[in-house]
Parts: sequence; C-alpha cells; structure tokens
Amino acid sequence: MKNKKLRKEIILFIIFLFFGLFLLPFLIYFIGYIVFGDYAGGGFTDLYKDLYIRISHIDPVAWFIILSPYLIWISLRQTLFLYRKRKNYRDKNTTVN
Repeated sequence: MKNKKLRKEIILFIIFLFFGLFLLPFLIYFIGYIVFGDYAGGGFTDLYKDLYIRISHIDPVAWFIILSPYLIWISLRQTLFLYRKRKNYRDKNTTVN
C-alpha cells in the first residue's frame, strides 16, 4: 500500500516538475510578452537560458518557479483534507432534535 502511494507521489512530482521546467516558463514568457512586450534579455530562448542559469546557481526564486506547480498541488490537497476533516467533525457533533 505504501509503495503505491509513494509511486503515485513520485509520478505526480515528475509531472509537475516537467510542467514547472518546460511549460510554466513558456506561459510566463507569453503572458509577459502580451503585457510588457519583449523580454529584456532578448527573446524566449534568453528567458529559458537565464532561468536555467539561475537554477544551476541555486537561486531560490528560480527554484520556487519550477516547484510552484507541485507546491500548489500540495496546498490544495492539504486544504481539501482539512476541510473534509472539519466537515466530518462537525457532522459527528451535530445534534438532531
């Protein structure tokens, strides 16, 4: 049972990491291009290059960007867990007249 949960969590982490490494920078560039115009360093490839240089230099902002999809997933999952737990607690302690 634990191995299935761990395997599922690793697969989810890899999927979200892929999203954070490849798709999220594209979305950041695209939205930034629409709102602000061209990237200051040049173009799309320059944004990727700058991001990967910052990742290799252990820049917390770059790591936050690539890990943010997984962090959002964890936050949502914990919020739902606490909401369900609170709802179940309330249902058990409700008196019916």
